[in-house]
Amino acid sequence: MFVINTKSFVSFVSVFGFMASALLTGCEPAEVALNLDTHTNIIPVENTVLPADLSLDGTQPIIDVEFIDTRSGQSEVDESEFGQTTGSLSSAACLNCAVPKKTNKDVTIVDSNFDNVPSKADVQLAPTNPSADLWDETAEENPTASPTQTEEAAEETSDTTVMGTPNPWPRSAFTPYVDASTHGAIRIADLAHETGVNHYTLGFVVADNSNSCRAIWPGAKIEVGPTSIDSNGEFGLYDEVKILRNHFGGDVAIAFGGPYGDHLAAACTDVKELVAEYKRVIETLNVTRIEFAIEGTGAFNQDATKRRAQAIAEIQSEYKAISRELHVWFSLPAQPYGFTAVSLDILQNALEIGVHFSGVNGYTMNYRPSVAPNPKGQMGLLGIKALYKMRDQLDLLLTSYEINVTDSELWGMLGIIPLIGENDVNGQVFNLLDAKVTMEYLQDAPVGRVSMWSVTRDTPCSGLQLAGADCSGSSDQVNTNDFMNLFKNFQN
Repeated sequence: MFVINTKSFVSFVSVFGFMASALLTGCEPAEVALNLDTHTNIIPVENTVLPADLSLDGTQPIIDVEFIDTRSGQSEVDESEFGQTTGSLSSAACLNCAVPKKTNKDVTIVDSNFDNVPSKADVQLAPTNPSADLWDETAEENPTASPTQTEEAAEETSDTTVMGTPNPWPRSAFTPYVDASTHGAIRIADLAHETGVNHYTLGFVVADNSNSCRAIWPGAKIEVGPTSIDSNGEFGLYDEVKILRNHFGGDVAIAFGGPYGDHLAAACTDVKELVAEYKRVIETLNVTRIEFAIEGTGAFNQDATKRRAQAIAEIQSEYKAISRELHVWFSLPAQPYGFTAVSLDILQNALEIGVHFSGVNGYTMNYRPSVAPNPKGQMGLLGIKALYKMRDQLDLLLTSYEINVTDSELWGMLGIIPLIGENDVNGQVFNLLDAKVTMEYLQDAPVGRVSMWSVTRDTPCSGLQLAGADCSGSSDQVNTNDFMNLFKNFQN
């Protein structure tokens, strides 16, 4: 999910993490390897409905992994969460070692409109508990509305002129990432015209520096706009978003965090200041969808995890009181066995503090060789395998907090984010054929979101060039936007 600015390789040495022996119910870490087939209370693999040709072997982790540096062009050793097969936290205690208190929390964890969701019979899903009364975060949305139709938008403030007025979102959407951090402004309005893709995720908002509670796009402040204008000084990304909203009926989500820069929750040590800065971004850019992309070593920052959850819960409470729409998604590392242990720990912490999240994306990429030993031609299937395991994990987690959702709502809370083309682990390449396999299986898995990293990588590479910020490295990609033109047909 990262950009390549060099062709150098980074030798990545994985360190065995500490493992949570009972992540969902509190724990004391143990320095032992995780047997995926026996710890169903942590990573459920039994009674999982999977396509017949998908299976999982619980093998031991491989120590030496060769990584391609696709993050920032810097050669450095990184204990990436993408490389974790064992362990919840890298050291010390769990975030929630006390047994979680089960409560019937009056929360909304999904979007409120599911009119066009396939029925249980359509997808052959087993029945679940009846849906609980859910807090209605939004005014009723209409997923059947044409792109030019408008409905009542979120309440505006004095700072909501930067990108125009947000539009209603459909129940499910393809939302490719736009890297607003490393390049000049992206012509997303042109992309919408060329491809018909009208929803995007802009990443990533980070802190100005490790000691600054000030949100920026790396390269530019929020007030100015993401990165610089193009080489001819003609436009900025915020102007493109206005066009996307006004002329195509589309919209954008804003992603906080990501693989480079300091996360705001780490730099802001005061929760009140963090709340203020999150709100400044949300209200200045006037968005109704935000995402917290928590990965790499940032996933192990316990203090940041707690502050982030506290800030989100406070903002949601305030916005609920004034009927302002805000949907919160988490994007977390996943492996073929589902969410990693630390990803589940982050979600549990959010629920314990009272965060109302609409859904969770899994980074279906960069798999450990120990659980994906033969990835060639299998990257699409590995992502689907992860998706079905993620569904069971999320179901178990919500049930532990007595939060009951329907099958459709549970699927709608899930999303996947493949890294198109060459992944960061040598030998793992997500080709167009993998994208086609993914789309085929998604017909029976009505997820709420599908994404990809990234728009600028959706173009073929020439010669023997490695995949980089501007190309995918996919052997079967011929034209620019091939992946977008395939994934745009996603609809549930």
